[in-house]
Amino acid sequence: MPSASFSAARHEEQKPLRLHKLVLDKYNWQHLIDETFALWDWSELTHLELRFTALDQFLVSVSPKSFPPAEDLHHGRKLWQG
Repeated sequence: MPSASFSAARHEEQKPLRLHKLVLDKYNWQHLIDETFALWDWSELTHLELRFTALDQFLVSVSPKSFPPAEDLHHGRKLWQG
């Protein structure tokens, strides 16, 4: 099955989408830092799960410091549970 990717054009006056739970399955993460923070608000993220999604590509544009201590972090297996 091919990987998925996402691209969205947002108007400058629109606020970033607030994330609470994010599950990426076979996702081709290729977002730049500026795009990542223009599109999404990570400040209330409580659950992050990356299934068959490259962690190194994700961390290039999303620093763990960008979101509060998440309750659950998964990358193929559970990495953290707060």
